[in-house]
Amino acid sequence: MNKFLDKVYPYTLFPLFAFPLLKENISMIFLGVFALFTIRYSLINKTKTIIKSNWLVFSIPFFIVVIASLLRGELVKNLGEINHVLLFLALPIFFFLSSDELFTKEKIVHYFKFLIYCCAVLIFIYILLFLVNHQFYELFATKYNSSLFRDFVYSKTNFFTIHPAYLTSITLFGTAFCIEELKARFSYLYLLLIILFFSFTFLLLTKLNIVLITMLILYSIFRYSKIKIIYKFSLVLLIAVVSIILIYITPGMMLRILEVINSLNTEPIGAAYDSTNIRKAIYTCDFLLIKENFWYGVGFSELKLELLNCFNENYQSDFYKNHLYLTHNYFIYVLLGSGIFGLISLLYFFYKSYSFLLNFKSLTIGVFMLNTLLMCMIEDYFYRQNGILFFLLILLSLFKFHSKYKTNLFDK
Repeated sequence: MNKFLDKVYPYTLFPLFAFPLLKENISMIFLGVFALFTIRYSLINKTKTIIKSNWLVFSIPFFIVVIASLLRGELVKNLGEINHVLLFLALPIFFFLSSDELFTKEKIVHYFKFLIYCCAVLIFIYILLFLVNHQFYELFATKYNSSLFRDFVYSKTNFFTIHPAYLTSITLFGTAFCIEELKARFSYLYLLLIILFFSFTFLLLTKLNIVLITMLILYSIFRYSKIKIIYKFSLVLLIAVVSIILIYITPGMMLRILEVINSLNTEPIGAAYDSTNIRKAIYTCDFLLIKENFWYGVGFSELKLELLNCFNENYQSDFYKNHLYLTHNYFIYVLLGSGIFGLISLLYFFYKSYSFLLNFKSLTIGVFMLNTLLMCMIEDYFYRQNGILFFLLILLSLFKFHSKYKTNLFDK
């Protein structure tokens, strides 16, 4: 039995990297399996159980919420908010205790490829499920200033429920990874994956990641292609033309662009609102609350209600009547939840994490870092499980590898 369990242990990490395909509670079951195998390994091999301080740095977001809740005497009241950051405690602990043999260069590359392939599979599943329920031409139809396909992905799938922002962040990571693999050796598979991820990002209308994936491809042509400069310019021009065409033909894309232009200076009134002026209203209330609560915040459990009160006082609209909004900026979320010291702690967490990641002089990791930072500025990125899982699985795998081998994973 022990030999069988030893053989199974190296495969317990793969289901965690399959999180885009899984419901959150199923991902947690697989985390529990990995944790049990890791505890067994730690007990048998008598590894050190006192976690090192350089690993505890990765748990800072968890401690921010817990300490702020304790200081306010709201620990029990904030259990729901603590649950949202529990992975920041659990993953560093179990990765620290786990076997170094799970994080060799070959195995980490396999983990990353598995994540990317899972994303590709999920894209095909979305398209197939959509075509089962809709006509093919509806793939290019619009609904409420958005594509019918995006609406289907976002709210009509019962099992595969990952937010488009997170999914396209992973496809952006996958695109950068495929580009680096193409640098080493040409492969039609990686080329097809890049085309798939590029097209799918447009279909989901995630504006930031559309800009990032387009810039990534253009940069890569100039930086890594060995063709003559005239052909580089021709290829860049072709991709620019294709991007412009996609902007015009992708359902809802032009509507989203026009929405930003027309609604940015328009307040939501009654039932006349859209994603742009709702987001502007959220940021307006964010900064109104910051002006009044800069030093100590309002508390994590009260944040949604404080924003709701602000909406009630400043907007005669229905957009907040049936939905409680968060800050749409994770830095502001922490500032309003815990005050300035919580924000400073979060910035220190990013400083330490990014200082380490800079050791890997890699396009993939550079794109990963930039995307995570920008997503935290426009979304409550670490409030959802998928955001934490994606960030920590990449970060901690690399940290575990570097702690043991002291080399660059991406050296070819």
